[in-house]
Amino acid sequence: WSPSTPASARAAKFTPQAGNYAAFQTQESTPEASFLNFILAARSPPSEVRRCSSAIYPDGGAFFNECSDSDRALSGALWNCKTTHGHSHKDVNAIHLAAYGEHVLRNAGYAGWANGDLGYPWTYIHDTARANNIVLIEHCDHSRRQGGGIIEGLTAESFDFARGDSADALGMERHYRNFCMIHSRDGIPGYFLTLDEVDLQDQVDMTQVLFHPNSDNATVITTNTEYLFRVSPDKRLPEDVYLSIFFATRPEIVRIEDGLLANYSGGSFVGKYLNAGFTCNQSSAAVRILTTLYPHDSAHAKPPMRRIETSCYDGLVLDHDSAVQDIAIATRTENAIMCEGTYLEADTAWWRKKNETVDAYFVRQGNYFESGSSAAPVGFRAHDDVTLYVQGSAGKIITPGGQITFNRPGLFAMIVDGHPPTTVRAGGSYITIELTPGSHDLRFFAPDLTPASASTWQNYQ
Repeated sequence: WSPSTPASARAAKFTPQAGNYAAFQTQESTPEASFLNFILAARSPPSEVRRCSSAIYPDGGAFFNECSDSDRALSGALWNCKTTHGHSHKDVNAIHLAAYGEHVLRNAGYAGWANGDLGYPWTYIHDTARANNIVLIEHCDHSRRQGGGIIEGLTAESFDFARGDSADALGMERHYRNFCMIHSRDGIPGYFLTLDEVDLQDQVDMTQVLFHPNSDNATVITTNTEYLFRVSPDKRLPEDVYLSIFFATRPEIVRIEDGLLANYSGGSFVGKYLNAGFTCNQSSAAVRILTTLYPHDSAHAKPPMRRIETSCYDGLVLDHDSAVQDIAIATRTENAIMCEGTYLEADTAWWRKKNETVDAYFVRQGNYFESGSSAAPVGFRAHDDVTLYVQGSAGKIITPGGQITFNRPGLFAMIVDGHPPTTVRAGGSYITIELTPGSHDLRFFAPDLTPASASTWQNYQ
């Protein structure tokens, strides 16, 4: 909605927080002088002007925003509602991305109720899954407009993750979409990851992943691997913004196809989108598809990316510069593996190395992650699978409960949810603690972590 519309004026009537968010969007705008604005507007001003922070709603979706007031910051959304209404589309587990002042990946759009555009009928916009950034099985349309919601997720200072469940939106098959936003940090641009997991009824079925960049042009960088799109013609800014899509999991085939991107204000156009087909591993009736979506412009360069292919996992490496490297993998085994010098046992993992030392790591449904020297590694080991993100002195974890050991050189203390945890044992570079089931905030204390120091630790004792 526009800052001058009644939607922004009445936001505070839903919740004070919604009013604060709307105030951030409208702080440099003057509301339209209309009777509707007058009667709908909140009678008292917002308590504060606040930008939208990342949030996850089990029935609705995950909405990720960088911690920045800039209109060039990155944001992304994973849509998954458990209920439907007249405006519902066939877009379960669809994503939408914005970066550097532009929408870089978008869905069908809207040209007015019951209206088609540019030769595409209303049913294409309102009733066809392929008009959106979704997954199909054997090109079959979605059977429902509602899914199972967001079933797992966490938001941290520089990393967001959510997992959407299709429920029966794809009929007998089940699609889980794992969506991550890696925030811009320390001069390294942000980007997005998707891991699509599809449980198939028949091993011979092909899974299609569809991505609709906000673009009418497409360049093949490497067949079946990397594709480049320039945002055009529906753009806000004079400078060019691009989206690179890199398939870490190798597709059987990738087609560039045409599809309507509708605009209510008359700016509809026929865009170019990717239709990537994948077949399942011969040992199971499941498909796991790891993809990187990397926005870039003249001020935020895209790093070189390379695919990792083994019998146990698919992955990719992003070489940001000579000192910083990101690795992301999706495994196909329940056993421990070694990747790029790191040992882990997990469903999915992402980590960043700075000067060959792990600076941050994310693990989904894993019990083991270890990088560095065996004498003083960085990582953790748990009795049961957990999902967690650790960066420097802070972390977030989703756990079924039980003991977990964290490793870091010089680690001497931890705080969980603002309080000292039950410590089982501790050494010169590790601490084993007991956690209750649920989500927890973590804080680590070691000599090299600031502001977490020995003096800060005294405040908690």
